[in-house]
Amino acid sequence: MDSNRKRAHIVAYYLSRFDKAALSNLGYKTDKEAFHKIAEALDVLPNYIKFRRDEFDVAHPHRKGWHKRPMTMSIINTINALQEIDEPSLRSIVLDIMVKEGEVEVSNDLESLLTIIPEEKRRNKRGPMFHGMLPEERLRKSL
Repeated sequence: MDSNRKRAHIVAYYLSRFDKAALSNLGYKTDKEAFHKIAEALDVLPNYIKFRRDEFDVAHPHRKGWHKRPMTMSIINTINALQEIDEPSLRSIVLDIMVKEGEVEVSNDLESLLTIIPEEKRRNKRGPMFHGMLPEERLRKSL
């Protein structure tokens, strides 16, 4: 996973955890505006920001994201690293991330945070989906 995608994870976590307050605090009026501006700053697609935000919704009861989808290790590690950080501190990190690369020196704290998100290969990064049956039941049904 490249550096911009790791940074997108942190921003998406902030958007999920603080929801409408995050939009307001970052100066956006709508989710769509936020996705487009953040995507532009990080050189990723707007839907990448939206989908990552939705993946973090499992950890935040006020959101209705992908609660039935297994979390990847990168999502779990990001949650574990950021869940104790208060809103003003996390907002400061997000604002640092949003500055175009090269315009500002990246802080040591941000570099440390980026190391928590593992490099993952595309395949086999998720656990099995829960389809309403335990694995043994699926096995019996397929025989």
